[in-house]
Amino acid sequence: MQKSRLGFSLFFIALLYCVLLLAGNYFIYQQQKQELYQGFEAQQSIELNLLSDLTKEGLLTQNYAFIEWYFKRWGREHNKVVSISLDDTRGYALMQYRRAVSAQAEMLVSTKNLQMHDGTYELKISTDTIGLERRLNELWLQLLLVSSGATMLLVVLLWLVFHKYAVQPLLEEVRRRQKAEEKLQSLVAAK
Repeated sequence: MQKSRLGFSLFFIALLYCVLLLAGNYFIYQQQKQELYQGFEAQQSIELNLLSDLTKEGLLTQNYAFIEWYFKRWGREHNKVVSISLDDTRGYALMQYRRAVSAQAEMLVSTKNLQMHDGTYELKISTDTIGLERRLNELWLQLLLVSSGATMLLVVLLWLVFHKYAVQPLLEEVRRRQKAEEKLQSLVAAK
C-alpha cells in the first residue's frame, strides 16, 4: 500500500513537472518561430528591394534580357526562391523565373509595386520556408530531449531522496519495533 502511494506520488510529480516543461517548451518554440519568421521576412524584404532596384534599372533602359538573366541567376543562387515575376498592371507577366522543384513547405510571397514612366509594375518573389521548418523541427527535438532528460533526472533524484529520507527510516522503525515486539513476546513467554 505504501509503495503504491510512493509510486503514485513520484508519477504525479514527474507528470506535473513534465507538463510544466512542455508548456515552457511550447512558449520557447513559439517565440523562436516568430523571431525566425520575422527575420526571414526582413531578409526577403531586403532582397526584394535589391531586386526591385535592379529591375527598375532594366526597365529604364528597356533591357528586358538583362532582367530575365538576373531573375534566373538570382533564383539559382538563392535556393529558397521558388519564383520571381514581373507583371504589368494588366497582369501580363513580362519576366518570370520558376525553379524546377516546387515548394516543400509553406511559401512566403512578397510583392512590391514599381512606378515607372510608362506605368506601374508588380515585382513578386515567392520563397520556400523549408529551411525555417527544419530549424524549428530541430529546436523542438532538442527541447523534447532536454525535457525528457530533466524529467528522468528529477524522477531518479526524487526516488533517491524519498528512499533515503522517508522509506529507509520507516523500514528501520518497523524493524526496531518488530525486534522490540519479539523481545516482549519472549519475555511474556518466559514468565
